[in-house]
Amino acid sequence: MQLPNKGNVVLYLDKELVEKSKEMGFNLSKTFESHLKQLITQVSQDSTGNNSYSTSKKDFKWAGPGLPPKRSESLCLN
Repeated sequence: MQLPNKGNVVLYLDKELVEKSKEMGFNLSKTFESHLKQLITQVSQDSTGNNSYSTSKKDFKWAGPGLPPKRSESLCLN
């Protein structure tokens, strides 16, 4: 079954993390998509000056090729 506007991706995740999330009943696709949308929204707001999270670009450090940015302080989403 193919879903509209959806595509396959390959993610490399810690096996224990995947097992734990399965045990807890998380849908990894929906969880990842939701958090990615939040991150994109946050970074977009930061770059336009509409900053509801009090975050500046200097707070993000890229973890490496293909890895998400790391915050220099804890992320608090309301």
